[in-house]
Amino acid sequence: MVLDLDTWHAFCKRQGSRELRDILMLWWDPLGVHGVPEALDEYDTQVGQIGHRLRKGGSVEDITAYLEANDFGLPDSSRDRAAAVKVVEWYEQSMKRLGEFEDEREN
Repeated sequence: MVLDLDTWHAFCKRQGSRELRDILMLWWDPLGVHGVPEALDEYDTQVGQIGHRLRKGGSVEDITAYLEANDFGLPDSSRDRAAAVKVVEWYEQSMKRLGEFEDEREN
């Protein structure tokens, strides 16, 4: 499901960016800052870039490659791939739920 830009921005503002940030902190976190309140926004640049890739149809391979290229010089290909899998699964589930919500609103 490809969302129009206004719906995408609303989704990101309401929940998407926060949820994606949480996934990156739990599953990727190359800097090891999970649980450090001052570092909550550490990966916000990656959140925006990954969100853009997902909206354009990014796959696990695309997201893995992005994470590998942006791992702060701390490579771990298994971590990058595991995080990418979680990100894509989250996105697919979110878009399905959002589509169901939009369908209900139309009826």
